Amino acid sequence: MRFRLWSLLFVFVLAGCSGMATASRGGNTNVITGELIREGAGEGLNVYQVIERNRPQWFNAGRSAPTLGYAEGGRFARVVLNGALYGDLDDLRRINTVEVTRLEYMSARDATTRFGTGYAGGAILVSTR
Repeated sequence: MRFRLWSLLFVFVLAGCSGMATASRGGNTNVITGELIREGAGEGLNVYQVIERNRPQWFNAGRSAPTLGYAEGGRFARVVLNGALYGDLDDLRRINTVEVTRLEYMSARDATTRFGTGYAGGAILVSTR
């Protein structure tokens, strides 16, 4: 009986540890970590393609429609590079993936609170070295 309890406990501990590894790899849907960015850079992907592969929902800006980055009123997610407005979604293709350390999606409400008006589609924050 004691062996069964320890075996069962061991299985639960292993299951919990494997779940933690998955969460650290990409469990937060609002962040793309350096690990995933480096993988994309190694494959020759640009920042737009890294997001498209790992977090395509960022381009939907809260809508279920497949139109990329579209929000109500025809507004798209804006790109913020190191805290300053950089441009729109197409400008992600120009950013050197090798220099990027973190990507984060910010909702329209949070982006408007932080940066002011003009972020109805949210913001994609790009942090570089």
